[in-house]
Amino acid sequence: MIHKDKTGLLIGGLFEVHNEVRQGRDEPDYHEAFKAWLEEMRIPFISKPLHELRLHGQVAHRMYPDFVAWDLIVIELKAKARALRTGEFAQLFNYLKCRRGPVGMIVNLGLERVVHERVVFDVPEYEKQEDWSEWSGAIAGEDRKAGEQIRQALNYIYEQHQTGYSHEPTENLIKFELQYRRLDYVKSPVAETFFRGSKIGESSLDCMVIDNSILLVFTTLFDDNLFNVSRARNYIDLLGLEWAVAINFGKKVLDIKALRRSK
Repeated sequence: MIHKDKTGLLIGGLFEVHNEVRQGRDEPDYHEAFKAWLEEMRIPFISKPLHELRLHGQVAHRMYPDFVAWDLIVIELKAKARALRTGEFAQLFNYLKCRRGPVGMIVNLGLERVVHERVVFDVPEYEKQEDWSEWSGAIAGEDRKAGEQIRQALNYIYEQHQTGYSHEPTENLIKFELQYRRLDYVKSPVAETFFRGSKIGESSLDCMVIDNSILLVFTTLFDDNLFNVSRARNYIDLLGLEWAVAINFGKKVLDIKALRRSK
């Protein structure tokens, strides 16, 4: 086990914090108590260090893990009166991916007992899959120019950061790159909802509309891109658009599929 002795020492300190601060306190209280313990033990650490994702030399997203000890181990503290959820583990993986590993710990101090999980991050072999065949020979003019800019934006994000981040950092990378390329976009456009010919309401759609012509939908960490393809075809019908791009920023694979509205 990588850094077994060091992670064991940290876990012991977290048990000390929990025993003294007790159950049911706010996360900042546990944070300050563990910070004091680290100082007492003379363990080198940084509290809330800034981690940046950059594009074109500019900051596109900022992240702040709770602690990094010995410049080796990321510690993320939670104070939840429940089991930890997938999104909270994804947060730790964001930090480890940004740092390129190697070891992280996510710790929940909000229950009767300390719950901790040790995570080792191995940089995977990343892969990109693109299918633009539905646009080939069909898209033209200003739509084609915007589509090419979108393609270049997605490829640049992949070149710089590959894939595997959760939703928030991925969305900020996409938004930054669209703005950098001076592509206008509307996030979460509203569409009316009908049942048996009668309007029953309206709701926002989980997508972006770029330059009033191309719809973009994405997910992160899904196993495949099928969900995005399905909802993109639905959304372009609802919004009366011609073109769409469905994207899954998976754990190891970036999958891009261009779509055209059926006639």
